[in-house]
Amino acid sequence: MLYFFFWLEALLASVGIYFLTDRAFHPLWLILITIGLFVALCLLYLVYLYVSGALLPRKAPEHVRPFAAWSIRVALHWFMRIFCVSIKVEGAEKLPESPAVLVCNHRSALDPVFIICGLRRRHMSFVAKQSVMKYPIVGPYARRAGFLGIDRESPMQSMRTIHRAAKFIREDGIDYGIFPEGTRSRTKELLPFKSGAFLMAKKADAPIVVLTMEGSDRVFQDLPFRRPRIRITVCDVIGVEEVRAKTHEELSGAVRGVMQGYFDSKEQTEK
Repeated sequence: MLYFFFWLEALLASVGIYFLTDRAFHPLWLILITIGLFVALCLLYLVYLYVSGALLPRKAPEHVRPFAAWSIRVALHWFMRIFCVSIKVEGAEKLPESPAVLVCNHRSALDPVFIICGLRRRHMSFVAKQSVMKYPIVGPYARRAGFLGIDRESPMQSMRTIHRAAKFIREDGIDYGIFPEGTRSRTKELLPFKSGAFLMAKKADAPIVVLTMEGSDRVFQDLPFRRPRIRITVCDVIGVEEVRAKTHEELSGAVRGVMQGYFDSKEQTEK
């Protein structure tokens, strides 16, 4: 939306300049002027995000701030449009109406961005590594939107993060995304799963949505000569009753089986 709004504003402004100057230049110059104004608007928007982010309180809020969450979604959609990233979602009809824990394989640092943009009708935050909270622009807004940093080396801090995420799911009604592998896989093989995602689902009394992602590891290889194409598939939903009945180890095995089954069937199809 913001991407097209900037183009519209740039076009209207360039046409206005053309007529206000009594058509003092060739109409073909309108193309360059429009592009220049679009770039200027994008730069001004980045300045706005930087300044407003610097003014946001550093203390983590007790509840998710809707304006921060909305700002992140708008900014990320604009970012995806700028780089012409195509995101296709399959199986979205399986998504539950209630808040859920979203788990997915992990191949790129931008995986949360692709999920937020692909499932744009869902209100969600993510559990991410702590360094994300220190990024300029991103960190302040992410903190206010409910994103939580996790220290992989500290079990106690990790459990506090899991408890806090579960609280946000119950009280603020948002989805939480988490990558059970804990870190990016450099190959197409699934890494061993951590238990945090499944403990979160049990504490939040929420269903688990099993996602798979393809193509995110090739984004930087494709740019700028090819349009990056991301495929997100909603493979299965583990309902609340099953989450309650199973241990987190059993849930981990079930989710891993769904993901591995999807990739195995995909590999067989491609042969």
